[in-house]
Amino acid sequence: MKLVRNRPQHLRGFSLAESLVAVSIAAIAGTALLTSIASAVSSSTYTVQTSMAQGLAEQLLDEIAAAKFPDGTNSSSPSSYTRSAFDDIDDYDNWSGGRPRDKEGRIIGAEGFELKWFSSSFYIYRPAEMRPNLDYLNRFSREVSVERIRPDAANSWTTTTDNTNHRRVTVAVSFTDGQDNTQTLAEMTRIFSYVPITP
Repeated sequence: MKLVRNRPQHLRGFSLAESLVAVSIAAIAGTALLTSIASAVSSSTYTVQTSMAQGLAEQLLDEIAAAKFPDGTNSSSPSSYTRSAFDDIDDYDNWSGGRPRDKEGRIIGAEGFELKWFSSSFYIYRPAEMRPNLDYLNRFSREVSVERIRPDAANSWTTTTDNTNHRRVTVAVSFTDGQDNTQTLAEMTRIFSYVPITP
């Protein structure tokens, strides 16, 4: 007669119930991990978009700062000509445009520079690996508002229709996602003042 010895308790495998509990715990932990990763990716994408929008707003405000201050009432119609023809701050009022470009129409981030060598000049473009993705960049749009303002008694500013030596310029930058949802990501305001030169 052959004796069958019982296996020691510590050599037995997992029961079905223990396996199901372990799988359930792993599934819950995995779901929490994937949710946090998706949230982190979404947050970093929004941060990149916001950072780009702020840069585009600053670029346009710097461009406007380089324009001369208007003298008297501006009777020009900015919508009837291109931005390269804008010669004073008031010309930018109600301007809007997509495909972020500089004043000369060059794509921001893809523009190069002109190199002059004796009597010759060469235009050197930015290397392809340093240029932005144009499909992505074209989702940004900008619009400008220029207001005539004057200081008030409360150490603040009041809008006016009179010609003053002060302008409040606001640039808003929006982004359109793949589902045609548009969101304003940056809005920056600067006040420009003209101080007449006294002899």
